[in-house]
Amino acid sequence: MLKSFVFLSLFSLGFFSAASALPLILKNTSPKSISLVIPDVQNSNLSANSETFLDLPVGQKIYFNHDGRQYLLFEVKPELKDKTIIINELIAKRKKELGLN
Repeated sequence: MLKSFVFLSLFSLGFFSAASALPLILKNTSPKSISLVIPDVQNSNLSANSETFLDLPVGQKIYFNHDGRQYLLFEVKPELKDKTIIINELIAKRKKELGLN
């Protein structure tokens, strides 16, 4: 599996303090790129079969697009610290929950 590592740190941009940011990994195991909307993060596209390492603040909301509309995918919570989130699977689950299939 091709792995592309993109390191983004909001600390270096000065947006958040170390006390409020959590490290986590967003993983795309699908053969297609996924576009996410993460406020204050530029270029939040996940390439096919890739992982992105992020430091995000608790409470940060992450959205996905479907048919020209944005939907909440998840909100960063303390229990996500150091977790790997498989984004393509989470999007499929959220689409089902929202009746977007």
